[in-house]
Amino acid sequence: MSHATFKHGIGLVLSFALVVAAGCKSDHDNRAEVMTESISSMQSARQGLVDANKEVDDTLAAMNALPGASDMNAAMTTFKDKVKETEDTAANAKEKAADMRARGREYVNQWEDNMSQVTDPAMRQNMTARQEAVRANFSSIRSAMRDAADAYTPYMAHLKDIETALALDMTPAGIKTVQPTMAKATAEGATLKEKINAVIAKMDSVTNAMAPAQPAK
Repeated sequence: MSHATFKHGIGLVLSFALVVAAGCKSDHDNRAEVMTESISSMQSARQGLVDANKEVDDTLAAMNALPGASDMNAAMTTFKDKVKETEDTAANAKEKAADMRARGREYVNQWEDNMSQVTDPAMRQNMTARQEAVRANFSSIRSAMRDAADAYTPYMAHLKDIETALALDMTPAGIKTVQPTMAKATAEGATLKEKINAVIAKMDSVTNAMAPAQPAK
C-alpha cells in the first residue's frame, strides 16, 4: 500500500474545512458541486484507511508465518517487505498529523475572514454556529489521526526488533526468543487498527453531515 494513505486522508479534511469556510462567497450551485466532489474524495480517503488496516493484518500474517516456515529465507523476505511498507506508512502518518495541527488555525482564520464580510446579524449567527460545528469535526478527525499515528510507534518498534533479531539468528532457538515480542506486536497491531477505525468512523460522520438533504417524497 502507498504511504500516501494518511497524506490523502488529512489533506481531504483540510480541503473540506476550506471549502466550508469559503461557502459564504460561493453560489449555491458551485457549493453543491464542490461538496459532492469533497464527499467522493473523502470516501476515497476512507478506502485508503481501510487499506492501512489490511496492511496491519498482512504484516502480522507475515510475522506469524515465520515460526515453522519451510523456507525461512523466503518468509523473512516477505516479512521485511511488509515491515518496510509499514515503516513508510508510519512515518507519513506522523508527518501529516503534525502538518494538520500546524495548519488547522489557517482554516479557522480563513473562515473568520469570510464571516467578517457578512453584514446580516442573523446570517452571521448561523454561520458562527456552522463554524463551531466544522471546527469540532475538524478537531475530532485531527485528534483521531494523531492517535493513529502515535499508535504506530510501539507497533513499529517491536516489528523492527523482530526483524533485527531474526536477521542475526533464524534458527528455531532464535524464533523462540522473539515470540514474546511477536505477542506484543500482535496486541499493538490490534490497538492500531482500533485507532484507524476511529478515524474511519469520524470521516463517516463528517461525510454523512456533508451529504445533501434528500427531497421529501
